[in-house]
Amino acid sequence: MKINHIYIGMNINEHRKPKGLTIDALAERIDITPQHLSNIINGKVGLSITTLINLCNTLDITPNDLLMDNLASTEVTPHLLMEVERVYADCTSAEIRHMLSVSSALKSSLRIGRETEKSQ
Repeated sequence: MKINHIYIGMNINEHRKPKGLTIDALAERIDITPQHLSNIINGKVGLSITTLINLCNTLDITPNDLLMDNLASTEVTPHLLMEVERVYADCTSAEIRHMLSVSSALKSSLRIGRETEKSQ
């Protein structure tokens, strides 16, 4: 299985931004250069186990939070359900209907993309 480094970068940003950490500040805390962190976030390079552990400790997350989009497991975890609940918690019913419509279309698109990847 090929690792999608872009997903890892997206997950880093998802956990970095709410904590108000800039790339420079996070890079300093995990002892790498801002350029290297930027390359990791943009999916240009992978990350070492040391960097993974430092990111998780600094962002107070688990490795699964960063790697989950690369895992082959189809299990819906309690953590994932909590994330869905958190996103929808403050939405109006109209917003939820729109978000479900978008989610449904995205799900179809992802599954088509997955089938295309398998056939190549």
